Amino acid sequence: MIPAATSEWLARRLPRWLARTFGWECLLALAAFAIYGAYALSRHAQYLTAGYDLGLFDQAVRAYSHFQAPVAPLKGVGYSVLGDHFSPILVVLAPVYWVWSDPRVLLLAQAALFGLSAIPVVRFAARRFGTPRALAIGAAYVFSWPLQGAVDFDFHEIAFAVPLLAFLIDALDRRAVRSVVLACLGLLLVREDMGAVVAMVGVILALRRDDAAPPVGRFGWLRTGRAAGVALVVSGILTFWLATDVFIPAVAPTGTFAYWDYPALGQDLPSALRYAVTHPIDVARLFVTPAVKLHTLTMLFVPTLFAAFASPYLLLALPVLAERMLNSRTYLWTTEFHYSAVTAPIIVMAAVDTLGRLAPAVKRWSRRPGRAAWSTYLSVRIPDLWIAWVVGAVVVGTAVSVAMYPLNRMLTGAAFTRPARVGQIESVLAHLPRSVCVEADDRMAPHLTSGWLVTLPTRSDSLATWLVLDLSQTTTGWQAPAPAIAMADAEARGFREVLRDGPIVLMSRDGTVDPRCSAP
Repeated sequence: MIPAATSEWLARRLPRWLARTFGWECLLALAAFAIYGAYALSRHAQYLTAGYDLGLFDQAVRAYSHFQAPVAPLKGVGYSVLGDHFSPILVVLAPVYWVWSDPRVLLLAQAALFGLSAIPVVRFAARRFGTPRALAIGAAYVFSWPLQGAVDFDFHEIAFAVPLLAFLIDALDRRAVRSVVLACLGLLLVREDMGAVVAMVGVILALRRDDAAPPVGRFGWLRTGRAAGVALVVSGILTFWLATDVFIPAVAPTGTFAYWDYPALGQDLPSALRYAVTHPIDVARLFVTPAVKLHTLTMLFVPTLFAAFASPYLLLALPVLAERMLNSRTYLWTTEFHYSAVTAPIIVMAAVDTLGRLAPAVKRWSRRPGRAAWSTYLSVRIPDLWIAWVVGAVVVGTAVSVAMYPLNRMLTGAAFTRPARVGQIESVLAHLPRSVCVEADDRMAPHLTSGWLVTLPTRSDSLATWLVLDLSQTTTGWQAPAPAIAMADAEARGFREVLRDGPIVLMSRDGTVDPRCSAP
């Protein structure tokens, strides 16, 4: 039992000591990691995580940890995730699997990366508004709906892009060109579409007035914004082309890049660029129609009162938003999933940049003769009013909207309950033998990837001799059949029911176990 005096001292002095030692922004990052980590683990414990995407990324990173190609059977037997997206940055997580080989590593890694991204956001804002205001902005950012939504959608490689973009913008703001280049190199390893973002960074550097120190030494050119900018434009475009036209097709089973879905623009990037230049009005119309696109764009910018539109840093979000809104895949247009997380640091930091320039301008205007007294008050209070809005949006949203702000489930306690379905799943999975190939429902798949070779139903190429289904779900996974259809298909292939607990069904069939099944 801690004495009352000691407890009071810890409550009063410990936060200050930690802040002096690590910085308030680091404490905010740690708090975000703890909250997001706890929430992500609670979802996994309730069997709300999925094979798409947590399970397949777990399979890929586990393969990396064994010095193998990143094959993810949930995507397809023998399917390398490098044939889906160019994301070699995932290999940095492999050493963690040497300590703890579990999909929850990815959930905690994403929570840590999102928390880490708050550090440059706070430092960026502190240069304009001071530490207390910056901490409020950082908290509003790190718990904004795009990041909450991404945590609610398991794990994705874009988790690396979020802190890299935040550090990149902070480095741009400090005119630390070498840091900008290093952040861009990291982005090029996250995913092929980051090549367009890096090219936009290069445009900003190349067009910006260069007041840096003269170049010195062998790599002194990196201090010259224009030279580095041109290099980034070239490297961004070249990396995108190599990834989508050379590397990914060479690895993909289909021999093509699967995500060029812009029929309204053209068959490839050059034709799309030509169409954008020759038909700008049509492209602009396509950007905001149908209405779901305009709704998503509005929800991205309303929390910062559209302030980001006056900052050049918003240009970095343009390639990402264009990729989504001009695409023919409708699920990219919505506020769901993880797609908005990449733009979160860009929009917030661009808005802070705007406010940082607006407040002094209003203050100078208010000092002119004849201005009303309220104008002086407004010039001082503009940042405070704006911060109150962005913080209030997160607080109110988290309190009332579980759809946009899933951390609401922690406030209501729903994240920490144990539904009957969990016990039913665990009782059935306890009868699943080791060293077999399994076809599994999407929600159970990430709980099996650490010990079994797992695919979605109907996708094991006859490797699976066991099948587990959740008949309460509407589908068994991404582009996979409904549970009833999957069960009928399994029976036609010789599977018979072994055990049933509520909606959870375990099935098996006779057959020789493939040697690949013993080495997930």
